[in-house]
Amino acid sequence: MGDGDGNVQIGTLVIHQCTHRAPLQSARRSTHGNDAMSLEERKDLTELVLDIEMAEDDLVDAATVWRALTRHLNGRGLADFDREETLTHTQHWSARTYLVSWLACRRGEPLPRTATMRQILRMWEICPGLKLSTQDLCRSRFRSVDLNVLSDLQLRAALWITLADWQTYWLGQQGT
Repeated sequence: MGDGDGNVQIGTLVIHQCTHRAPLQSARRSTHGNDAMSLEERKDLTELVLDIEMAEDDLVDAATVWRALTRHLNGRGLADFDREETLTHTQHWSARTYLVSWLACRRGEPLPRTATMRQILRMWEICPGLKLSTQDLCRSRFRSVDLNVLSDLQLRAALWITLADWQTYWLGQQGT
């Protein structure tokens, strides 16, 4: 949403309109010794969130993605930008990896084994009720609920059943 001044807010992130005459305010240094996340890095994350929202067929909104990302970053959200503890450049890469993996999963792209497990865990964290159906499938079909012991094919099957349940959950939230 815009605020009338050319600024755009998506979830808790505000992208400020900049002109060539108005220099950007420099971000304060993090107390952790790392450079603060730049506006370009924030724009990159915002674009990924919007891509995820589209890939999720608008069933999962940007605010849900931002909340999940905030939990992934140990509770430090993008709203903390103007405070002393800003997100760092290093956290940008952690956030970007999280979002790119989510997007690849939703698009059905092949994922490495660890990324497949992380995507299942991500969906379980956001929608805890999905864990039971995934575990039921794994128990009945593969005789194990431990994702680590599943073969690659079994793990993919667990991912797909979790994705199917994920979509059903969000369709139910939309009332369709």
